[in-house]
Amino acid sequence: MKILVMLFLAINLFAYDFRYGNWGDSSETIFKKEKLSSISYKENLKNKSFQTFKGNYVYNYSVDEYSFLDNLESLGEFRVTYSFLKDKFYKGSYSRDLKENDKSFERMKQYLIWKYGDNYQTYGLDDSFEWNNGDTKIVLNLFLGRNYTVEYFANSKYMKELIDEAENGREIIKELGTEFKEFNKLKEKL
Repeated sequence: MKILVMLFLAINLFAYDFRYGNWGDSSETIFKKEKLSSISYKENLKNKSFQTFKGNYVYNYSVDEYSFLDNLESLGEFRVTYSFLKDKFYKGSYSRDLKENDKSFERMKQYLIWKYGDNYQTYGLDDSFEWNNGDTKIVLNLFLGRNYTVEYFANSKYMKELIDEAENGREIIKELGTEFKEFNKLKEKL
């Protein structure tokens, strides 16, 4: 009976692929649904290095990340993070520090297997798992037994177009003092 109640609560918590948001939603739309009393913000500057026949280039782009703490019923407290590119929701994650004798990683892994099936890829020694359900890529990572994350990435055509648009902008390359156009790199990761 306890397992049945836990599954029922988990189904309600994870009914959407990531909480109450849809891929491409604005931050305002998502946070109205969340009804949060406090939230932290940071601009996460990302950069990618590319090697070309003209030398190494660095492409910079920024992602807006909003985080808050929330309890996920039987699994405990997690940091929930929404990531936006040009104010379009493209990634969400849960992260949790592990305490001694904490079994929540195993329970989370079993839940994800139950929800997305046992057709997943593994990396490393049973510490990184990846599912793809068509519109969403889900990645579960355990980091040195200290913490873990569950990341949900948009995998839809619309979001790939948004990412292409963000990456196709012209960037100034300091080494050469020229403009450089790079594309489709972030999309390949999704």
